[in-house]
Amino acid sequence: MKSNLKSKIQILLFLLFIIFFLFSHKTFANTPGSATGGGWFMKGRYRCAFQVDVNYTAGETAPSGLLKYSDQEIRLIVASASITSFIVSDNKATIKGECIVNRVSGYTFIFEVTDGSLDYVSIEIKDSEGATYYNAAGSLAYGDVEISITGPPTDIIPPSISISPQDGSVITETKPQIAITYSDAESGIDSTTFYVEINGVDSTSLFAITDTQATYQVVTDLPIGENVIIAQISDYAGNTSTITSKFTVKPLQAIPHASPTSEVVPLTVTFTPEAIDTVGTVIRYQWDYNGDGIYDRTDYIPTTSRYTYRTPGVYQATLKVIDNVGLTDEASITIAVSSAPPVVSASATPTNGPIPLTVNFTGTASSPNGAIVKYEWDFDGDGVYDWESDTSPNTSYTYYSVGTFYATLQVTDVANATATSSIIIRPQPAGFPTVNVSASPTNGSAPLTVHFSGSATSPNGDIIRYEWDFDNDGIFDWSSETSADVTYTYYEGGILMLL
Repeated sequence: MKSNLKSKIQILLFLLFIIFFLFSHKTFANTPGSATGGGWFMKGRYRCAFQVDVNYTAGETAPSGLLKYSDQEIRLIVASASITSFIVSDNKATIKGECIVNRVSGYTFIFEVTDGSLDYVSIEIKDSEGATYYNAAGSLAYGDVEISITGPPTDIIPPSISISPQDGSVITETKPQIAITYSDAESGIDSTTFYVEINGVDSTSLFAITDTQATYQVVTDLPIGENVIIAQISDYAGNTSTITSKFTVKPLQAIPHASPTSEVVPLTVTFTPEAIDTVGTVIRYQWDYNGDGIYDRTDYIPTTSRYTYRTPGVYQATLKVIDNVGLTDEASITIAVSSAPPVVSASATPTNGPIPLTVNFTGTASSPNGAIVKYEWDFDGDGVYDWESDTSPNTSYTYYSVGTFYATLQVTDVANATATSSIIIRPQPAGFPTVNVSASPTNGSAPLTVHFSGSATSPNGDIIRYEWDFDNDGIFDWSSETSADVTYTYYEGGILMLL
């Protein structure tokens, strides 16, 4: 008997739904325009969207649209509303819009279509005690209204999700706070689907879960070494995101410091030990300076030390720390020791004169590492070496263009260490004099007295004046009509170029 009554009630409810559906899809005939549309609603962040198509008679004013929204009850909070598109084509206007509210209780969207007089469509969507339904009504001065409700658009984008501690991180705390943050811009986060495992154990119930994140302050020490957190959450469309964070718990961490970490031999490095220990106290610091596995120094308190590297190479200097609960850790820092470079000096004659200017280049070089195995010249200063030899730096080159060129000699020794020396070459237009200068000594302690000399020839006849600018300030400090020989004393240190 009860079963038959239940069946009759279900049939009655179904008939009422059909009547309601037919009424809500009523058409007002004999009017010059028509509007059709659809809307959808889904729980979650309570997102609703709709589309209304408006047909109007050719030659009439094209419809215009305005989306209006209004609260049916005070507890409805509208987050945003907008028309997303308005397209008029072939006597038809298609207007789309959407509205997002924070929670649903009953609200109305009013869409107005104007084709000479006011038309509008009212779509009412309610959620009462878990039941969701639609109500569409038309009331037009001119125009037909036909409302068809469609399902929600497809949401195929899964939520975004992140974990702290991050994947690959190293932390010192054995009781960290775990924070899992998530969001979804489409259908919204369904927080009831949140699930998390810590090291293979379901830990969901330990977390405080909100719509945007889930947090847990660990109360029992995590194991030292690798730990794994796997978290999962879905949106209201059923899209699921899963994330894994593998991080390392190291309550004791060795932190080596060194300065400098690279230079030529002999290289003296200053080492300073540091350690972080969240469960005990460090009682021993050990250094293996050259990475051979043998610890060269042991201290019981943090102590600065120095070590000198006398052989070129790359070394992994390692600090090992031990604490009073038996934990150990070690970390390395790279020390790069390079060979001392060669010493090289380039020279050329003449360094200036009318084009075409043929210059003879030479130079001297030596190295603490052994023999010089290659000489190279870049004649025009473009960074490309134009000439090389395994035996000698002596060569010549002819300049056919006027200008200033930085000719560079580079030498390479048996240890593959390199050094360069440059000299300025100034080819001049035809008719200019040719000048050669020299100075001795070219280095020393202040006060330094230097003897300058020079010679010059000119295709135009005799040289009538010699001038020297000793400090490169652009002002000639000395002149003579007979000779370029002079001495000058420098009282301050510095580097000057002989021009």
